[in-house]
Amino acid sequence: PGSARPPGQSSRPGSVVDCARPRAATPGACVVRGAGSALVIRGDVLGSDAVLAGGAVRIDAGGRIECVACDCSEEAARVVECADAVISPGLLNLHDHVTYAGTPPLADAGVRYEHRHEWRLGLDGHEKLAYTGRATESEVLAHELRMVMSGVTSLLGAGGGARLGRDV
Repeated sequence: PGSARPPGQSSRPGSVVDCARPRAATPGACVVRGAGSALVIRGDVLGSDAVLAGGAVRIDAGGRIECVACDCSEEAARVVECADAVISPGLLNLHDHVTYAGTPPLADAGVRYEHRHEWRLGLDGHEKLAYTGRATESEVLAHELRMVMSGVTSLLGAGGGARLGRDV
């Protein structure tokens, strides 16, 4: 026996739910309407168990997600609707060493290590590998751009980010 689900939710993970909402007229264009402290974004939502084609995400004034469904309230909200948009959760890179971005990939010598100090410091009979933790600002920026292009929305790691006249 199945359980009752709210409209726009699927019982099959990975399925597509057609929210049957009219789309913005021009492909690739976005329409902004309404006003308020909340934000509603409409598009194809990559939900936890289904794609909501023409779905919505409502974010309150504090930045907290209030609703992910076919139809979220537009009351007291600015609405951004994009004809071909995909709304995806942010991807977090919680451990990175951006200052190592200047070290090119090393050839695989077929050696396996039990601990990072074996290759970093040459311990336990292993040869110390050549690497540098001193990437240039351009190398760090390129690494950060690669992260953004892959969908990463937040990056945390040793060495900080590029310093473009701002605190990071």
